[in-house]
Amino acid sequence: MSDQPEQRAERRSSGARRGKSAQFLAALEFQRLTAAERKKEMETSEASQDARELAEAEADIAEKELELFVREHDSTGALKGEKMGRDAARELRERGVERDESGSIRLNPEDHRAHTLLINMGELDRLNTLGGHALGDSGLRLSLQTIEDAVIDVLRNRPEYKDDRRLAEAYDIYRTSGNDFTLTLRGIEDDVAQEIQDRMNRQEVSLASAKPGVEPVPLTASRVARADAIALVNQLEERPEDAGLTDERVIIDAMKEKLQALNDAAKVEARVGRMLEKIRESGRRPEGEGAARNFYETFLKKSLGSVFRTEPAAEPLDYAGFRQLLSERGALEIPPPVEWTHFVAERSLGDAFESLKSRRAVGRKIELELAQRVASEALQRLERFGREIAPEPTPASLGGFEEPKPTRGIAAMAELRNAADAAGAEAGDRPIPTARAKRARLEYDLERAKRDERTGLYGRGVFFETMSRAVQEKRPLATVAIDMAFLKYFDKEGGPGTGNLAIAKAAEILDGVAAAFSREGTAVEAFRTGGDEFALTITGGDAQTIQEVVKAVREAAINAGRIPGTAGVRPTYRPEGLQFNYGIREARTPDAFRNELLEMGVPLGGEEDAAAELPEYLLRLADKEIDIQKGVNRMMFLISRGLEERQTGESRNGDLLTAYSQKAIFGEVGASRTRSFVEQLSGSADPSVEMRKIKTDVLEFVLAQLDARHADAAHVGAELDRRVEEAVKLRFVENRVRELEEEIMGLRMRLTRETEARASLEEALRAAEEEHRAVGRLRERISSPSSGSSPPAAMRDVA
Repeated sequence: MSDQPEQRAERRSSGARRGKSAQFLAALEFQRLTAAERKKEMETSEASQDARELAEAEADIAEKELELFVREHDSTGALKGEKMGRDAARELRERGVERDESGSIRLNPEDHRAHTLLINMGELDRLNTLGGHALGDSGLRLSLQTIEDAVIDVLRNRPEYKDDRRLAEAYDIYRTSGNDFTLTLRGIEDDVAQEIQDRMNRQEVSLASAKPGVEPVPLTASRVARADAIALVNQLEERPEDAGLTDERVIIDAMKEKLQALNDAAKVEARVGRMLEKIRESGRRPEGEGAARNFYETFLKKSLGSVFRTEPAAEPLDYAGFRQLLSERGALEIPPPVEWTHFVAERSLGDAFESLKSRRAVGRKIELELAQRVASEALQRLERFGREIAPEPTPASLGGFEEPKPTRGIAAMAELRNAADAAGAEAGDRPIPTARAKRARLEYDLERAKRDERTGLYGRGVFFETMSRAVQEKRPLATVAIDMAFLKYFDKEGGPGTGNLAIAKAAEILDGVAAAFSREGTAVEAFRTGGDEFALTITGGDAQTIQEVVKAVREAAINAGRIPGTAGVRPTYRPEGLQFNYGIREARTPDAFRNELLEMGVPLGGEEDAAAELPEYLLRLADKEIDIQKGVNRMMFLISRGLEERQTGESRNGDLLTAYSQKAIFGEVGASRTRSFVEQLSGSADPSVEMRKIKTDVLEFVLAQLDARHADAAHVGAELDRRVEEAVKLRFVENRVRELEEEIMGLRMRLTRETEARASLEEALRAAEEEHRAVGRLRERISSPSSGSSPPAAMRDVA
């Protein structure tokens, strides 16, 4: 992490940085810098060995504390964008999704008090042009500070947020793209959230501390309550689950797309306002017109010129054309005519909706292309990696099952925790042992941050880091996405601990295979990426290695025995063995995989983006294959179980497992096909030959159902887009009504004040005029020739 002089100065004068992340980041960076300088001084001085050891420990501690922070935050101090999606999904899962008798998702009071704001920092290109990426990065850091300051200022005015802990729990800020921040608010009333949004839209980010003389940059904020997103989903004609989608995913999509559309429209309006300001200023200084022209041509022509061009296919308006448009429509008048305001709103919304449609259409096209590419390879993949299904020769048995052994990660965390506890017990109040204890505790915390605590496997963050590193090093890479079957069955039928037992056994298997292959020279690592989702990365291996790894996992699962029930087990539970579905994608070289994606029509960035983009598509393709394998494997398993029950006359749990497989086998239509295949096998003279034919039929059925599901998902997506458009139009009009109401109220108050002031002025004027007339009469009497030397009576009276 490099330090620029201006960044160091900014950190040392960061008393105004009040946000929970900003303060912590500034302190950690300064601590790291100071500790490193002290360590260097100790190395070149005649200091004692103890002093040198202490300085080295303190430098190591500072580095680890910053690394721990950076694991969840980016260079601005905001939480990383990928965490926002996970946090939103987690909150929705914790909230739960219940439907009423009409099928609508029930709203609760907290849905109206949970808000998400998308805040765009404008003109990042201008900052990068004026001061390179260092100035752009400073602008982003200062934007985060400005956003957080605004949140704190508004909330601190409420008594309940005087408490620092309550305040910190009320919000989080993520950086969700290059110059977009996402603010989440919890337990916040609508009027307070609106005040925060208004504050953002009035705010400019000062860059004086980074580069004196640089113009501030604007912020543009849009806001959606969770209740708004749920209302959109409730308006859909069919439930998301009927299209193979989850309620949580569609709610998050609705919220994200509505926010983006609102923000896109608001950005156009803000840019128009910015240019009007520049052009109006141009008449007040000689160089003004040239500055306005340069600003438009350099930074805004691409966006504004495209929005306001005369024809869709025409070139973007240049400065002269934009200036003429403003003149023709009276936009330079103060205030501009209502017709201009409506025109800008119309173009802003139109551009936002075009962006929405284009973005979503491209997304659906990519998803369909990825799915079709995987489907075209499905049979070959199933032959190489699929689960061989045959009737089970013996009844279910617990024979062979052993309690899961701790994974290497569990052992590593336990060892680090014990070392930290021991170091803490020995530290006392002595400086060097205290520093050692702190370092040991940080090593433990860092390891925990990288791993899933339940299984000890590395988590999703390290999974993507591992893939990105392989891409950067241009090494062959394979991603094996793994879905564990029947977790709900284990959880609900086997007792609460049975699902955990299955997860632990799965982790032991995957970790053991990874360790065995790694000892043989192939870099294999296991990860837990979700509840029942795991993954393997294979770096440097070939196609044969991938097959061997998957085969080893499959055999280990078969040999692991059956998962026994635990406390709370239901009478309906029958122990089952672990079953995995695999989705495999290889990148023999990063360039070859990149070319493959480009052939599919996937829009990719430059080669510098490969380390971020290629791992994402490796996983997405692997997940598409899991969709196919899950359907085929589950149906084949149920066919096998049904045939066994038919042949033995013993009813095990086929019907119950079918009930837990509804999503995987596409509901009752899949269950019906499964029963018909069992009938077909029962009447066959050669079941083994018939089974292979049926497997092909099952694959065709699964692919057809997935195609239908993709079509349903596209329909739901298109309908959601339409609902988002309607909601954005309504919100846009509502915001305009609110702005006009506030303007009218302000004008009325001003008129009242001015009326009162006018009445007072009129009274003062009348008094002054009356006095003026009286003094005039007095002057005339004094100046009269007949008055003589004695004062007139009026004067005597006055005296």
